[in-house]
Amino acid sequence: MQNIHVMPNHFFTEYFINKIYTIGAGDNNFFIIKEPGRHGVGIDSDAIKTTCSGNYLFYSCGQLWGCLSKFITSPNAVYFHGLDNESEHCVIKIKKISSVKVGWIYWGEYILHSRYKERDFFYSELTRKYVQEQEWGRANLIKKLMLATGIFYLRELLNSNVRMFFRTRAIKHVDYFLHWNAYDFLSVMELHGFTENKPAYKKFSYGEYLEKGSTNFRCSQPDNSTSSNDLNVMLGHSANLSVNHLDGLEALRKAFSMLDNKLIINVHCVLSYGDEEYRKKVINDGRLILGEYFKPITKRMPLSDYHAFLGMIDAAVFPIRHSAAGGNIAKLLSYGTAIFIDERSTLFSHFTDMGFDVYPLSAISHDFYNVILRHDKMNNIMRFKEVFTIDAIEQSYKHFAS
Repeated sequence: MQNIHVMPNHFFTEYFINKIYTIGAGDNNFFIIKEPGRHGVGIDSDAIKTTCSGNYLFYSCGQLWGCLSKFITSPNAVYFHGLDNESEHCVIKIKKISSVKVGWIYWGEYILHSRYKERDFFYSELTRKYVQEQEWGRANLIKKLMLATGIFYLRELLNSNVRMFFRTRAIKHVDYFLHWNAYDFLSVMELHGFTENKPAYKKFSYGEYLEKGSTNFRCSQPDNSTSSNDLNVMLGHSANLSVNHLDGLEALRKAFSMLDNKLIINVHCVLSYGDEEYRKKVINDGRLILGEYFKPITKRMPLSDYHAFLGMIDAAVFPIRHSAAGGNIAKLLSYGTAIFIDERSTLFSHFTDMGFDVYPLSAISHDFYNVILRHDKMNNIMRFKEVFTIDAIEQSYKHFAS
């Protein structure tokens, strides 16, 4: 056994395992798959059993070290697909008893776990205001006193600092940082105070956006049909707070107020997973702000159908400030879609540096339709073909074979 992979129960898990076997590296890998499913998007364990030769194990939360300790002396490396409290604990234990290399396959939302810190880094003012109103509305008398006096936020700050301490301690023992966006690597290192002795950065992408005809279930089906003459806009990719939908809705409201009333507009807001209460808030505000333009998407669909849905989008709006939605954006770029991203996100720098035409959120409120009309689809399509290839993706998987 060459490598151990600790993975969430998620669509990427099944995709990753199948890809590992496709490039002929399956026999040198063992997969420990965490239950239960994340975001309600679980993998098809029967499909894994059919496709793979049996080098995998499902476990319940709290049993990770028991699983790992059985194999820890044999692998060349252990790769954690995302770090959580349990995984951080295992990273430190592994390094105490062996010389095994440890890799962290990074997901954008794993920068921080604490809501307090997320408010500073990821949430817009509108999102922070919503979160604060929710906290006040749900709070009992004691918590309201804590909120009013600032004690609650001091406690949150203390908790976030404790979380940062344990995350930083774990990163000190990580040998490889694997991700497709080098800006995120630099951001994480800066956030945790690493000026030297950093993990080695390795470019890696799951690459699911290159696949066609997949039967995995990943996202949602449009609840409303549209004609080919409509202006189809996509807002966000999930019902997570850090998507900052409220900012996108306000920017689109200003943009649409200046458009020809004869234009048929559809704003498809993807809300198929994430926070249930926040989903309701976005749907309610979307209908109030955009009226019949607003088309919430709440039902799941096969990945191939989702890709077809992305293919009909003329413009996509991502008010997000971190690197989630990278797969969605990459697929949209392959269709030549006009993409609007918050300039504070590492996504904006990443894709502009690669030669793609992407636009800042500020362009929406004053020049949205003209930007779409002037947008050169072919530049993004041709650039995608040059940069995102099956060979390039599989090359990033090669290090798992040794």
